[in-house]
Amino acid sequence: QILENMASQKPHGLPKKGKGHERALSKEDVKKILDQAEVEMKKRRRIKLERQKSIKRVSMDLQNVLKKKLENRLDRKELARRHILKERTQTKNLFATLGGKKGGLEKFLKARPTRSKLMSLNIISEGKQGVCAAEKVDLDAKRKIKRKENLALLIGKRPSMEQLRSKKILIDLDVIDKEATKKKLKSFLKLRPAAERVSRFTRNRRDARRKSIAEAKSVLGGFLQKRLGATELQKKNILKDVTHIHVPNTNLGDHLSFQAIKLAVKVKAVACGFSHSLIVAQDGKAYTCGMGQDGRLGLGDGKDVATPTIIKTLADAGKVSAAACGDNHSVAVMEDGAVYTWGMGSGGRLGHQSTESLSTPKKLPELKGSCCAAGGYHTLVGTTDGAVFGFGYNRKGQVGVLSIDGTVMKPTQISKLKNVVDVYCGTTSSGA
Repeated sequence: QILENMASQKPHGLPKKGKGHERALSKEDVKKILDQAEVEMKKRRRIKLERQKSIKRVSMDLQNVLKKKLENRLDRKELARRHILKERTQTKNLFATLGGKKGGLEKFLKARPTRSKLMSLNIISEGKQGVCAAEKVDLDAKRKIKRKENLALLIGKRPSMEQLRSKKILIDLDVIDKEATKKKLKSFLKLRPAAERVSRFTRNRRDARRKSIAEAKSVLGGFLQKRLGATELQKKNILKDVTHIHVPNTNLGDHLSFQAIKLAVKVKAVACGFSHSLIVAQDGKAYTCGMGQDGRLGLGDGKDVATPTIIKTLADAGKVSAAACGDNHSVAVMEDGAVYTWGMGSGGRLGHQSTESLSTPKKLPELKGSCCAAGGYHTLVGTTDGAVFGFGYNRKGQVGVLSIDGTVMKPTQISKLKNVVDVYCGTTSSGA
């Protein structure tokens, strides 16, 4: 019917008979279309038959494999001998024991029976995971021998304390209480307690802990109310004698004491970093002490210094008017406006377009400063014309300028700040 309709219509796009006229499909065109359709149908029919044959062939192969599997299957006696199944004589009375009702097994298991109860009803075997008791003894003996061999090999390698702790051969003293608590909890859970007993157990432990904390607070409160002196607190072993406490790598030396260090010069300003200090004298010389790692002291080496030592590079350059300490770096401004930085250089905090650390002060030639400040990982310098320049880490905007990778490698002016008198830096913040 479709072909007849097509023959009676005047479709577009067919060759024109004459100018301005279109011809309809002829009988020859219709016959040609029918022949093509018949060829296509035969081709599809042949493909369909081939697919059906291949499916039958695969299904036959699967049937043969399944048949072989079923032929080689073990009987019930063999499975029982291998402790995979139980004998029927062991389980025939189970249904009668549970009441013979629908849902009896579910109710029985909800009551959380003990392991001995399940063994007496022959629901589970004595061995673990289908292993009989005799085989279990052999396995335990083999495991013990293997553990001894592994331990002998480990001791032969002379392991460190950390390796012994990781292997749980050595246990720290502060972990013993936790291990004892875990053992108590395991033994408690082996009894298969109900949910109410578990909640009661945890509640009792929590209440005992709160009680001990409350008692400790009350004792401490009593001591504070009496306002005991330092000597009395030392007698009760609550406070130690601070003169005997050893504090390594401190700015004031190896032993902490209340005796101040006396310098032969008058001090103008003091700056403190994370583990080092700067002292500016009234004569314009700069002194430093503390940890020398990364060259933060500016003395040319990374050694620690316990007493204030003069920085020769700055003394040769002139008089210091201002100085500041970051966590691991330092900055100083001279009376002629020269700016020097030294110490750890990561993040560009020294302003020399490099991340290398400097053990001696190095001048920033493009700046003429009047004041300075150092944060944890950044630096600010105020110039003589009232402008402010910043450089270093800028991941939290502490430098005050835009940066792509979170660092400012060279001194960059903060355009919004003008006529600034002084600058200040926190760890990740700044002020002017």
